[in-house]
Amino acid sequence: MTEDMPKSVWWFEKLLWGSLLFGCLIAPLDWHRMVARAVHQGANEHIPDYLLTTEFEVMNIMVLAGLSSTILLGLLFVWLAARRRLNWVRWLLAAIFLLGLPAAFANLTDVLPVNPTVAVLLILQTIVQFTALVFVFLPSARPWFWKEEAGVASA
Repeated sequence: MTEDMPKSVWWFEKLLWGSLLFGCLIAPLDWHRMVARAVHQGANEHIPDYLLTTEFEVMNIMVLAGLSSTILLGLLFVWLAARRRLNWVRWLLAAIFLLGLPAAFANLTDVLPVNPTVAVLLILQTIVQFTALVFVFLPSARPWFWKEEAGVASA
């Protein structure tokens, strides 16, 4: 922990890293369902899997690229908020979380009957994300994001 970093910001950072680790654990456990869902959306909805070999290969790459991008952006946003002290990033993370909740619950209803283990991990991931956001918006965290006003030199 940085010398003057509030404990609430420290917890925010560690919890969001944990949330990203949950994502890395969930992805391989739910891989086939994610790829199959991506393939069957749209025009390919009623085509049997065995006829969609090329689409599955392409979607494997697309899902991997999407997940990799999400994890990298998550790491960047956590670093920008916790280490670079950018206030707008914590608000962006809160907005992304709130806007993503309906999709998370819809995904949960799809996953629960197929893979209860993944469903439990998704619930835990959501709880960890929520808890992290609570920590970063506690009154003790506010001064961390007012670096200029507090007279702290920019890093």
